[in-house]
Amino acid sequence: MTFSYLSGAFWLPILIALPPAVALGFFVKPLGSITFVPAYMNTSVESFGDVFRLIVDVTNFKKVYPLVLVFVGLLLSLCANFSFIEKHFRTGRLMIKKPLSAINETFFPVFKVLLIFTAVSAVYTVLLVSLTAFAHYLICGRGEPSAAAGVAVTLITLSLFILFLCLTGPVAFMIPMMTIYGHNFSDSLTSAFALVGKSPAAVIWGGFFPFGTVVLTEYILSFFALHAAAAVVISALMYAFIIGYVPVYIMVVMFEVSGLARKDNKRYY
Repeated sequence: MTFSYLSGAFWLPILIALPPAVALGFFVKPLGSITFVPAYMNTSVESFGDVFRLIVDVTNFKKVYPLVLVFVGLLLSLCANFSFIEKHFRTGRLMIKKPLSAINETFFPVFKVLLIFTAVSAVYTVLLVSLTAFAHYLICGRGEPSAAAGVAVTLITLSLFILFLCLTGPVAFMIPMMTIYGHNFSDSLTSAFALVGKSPAAVIWGGFFPFGTVVLTEYILSFFALHAAAAVVISALMYAFIIGYVPVYIMVVMFEVSGLARKDNKRYY
């Protein structure tokens, strides 16, 4: 359903996603906490810090402004996308009209959910670094990883990532619960999990798809020596895909599972 909608309305979600995607492409490797495994297999691990630097790009923390720029850009982009997509579904007209008003309508719901994602991501990163370091020292001690360590770290990484999506996926549906129904924070959280509970496997799988696609692409690209500029462009395109896909997916599922009527020009079922 999401791709059916994007095939006819691709330009707007991706256009709005481009500014934060470009910023992310410059400053952050796409899903670096997942795609670090090939680099890990070629790294001699001597300390916990070695594992930390593999998973977390410490250069991002040397200056505050890139992180602030990325967060603000992502916030505004998601606010605009959620607002314009909802209006398209309700009125049948897809257009950029009164962008500041559109952002204002969804600002606080999106801001709250992004803060939750940021907090959960921090916990996820700490767990991933700790479990990766523990598995490495348990299997290999110090030095280069063995094949067994590579398998263990891959399983840990994928398991934690799937758990992360299972926990945060329903939280994302708090945004339409707050903007469409006007629920408060606690009610929107309860309603979001209830909505996903109606078809959990399908909903989680649909949310996993863009991230899985990017992980696979990054893994393939890890075997090639890319020019720095090419790496930035590819990263920006992958981020644009995720940032454009996610709000469309959430709104499509929200309207479909809740049985809400859609008035966009073409039925996307």
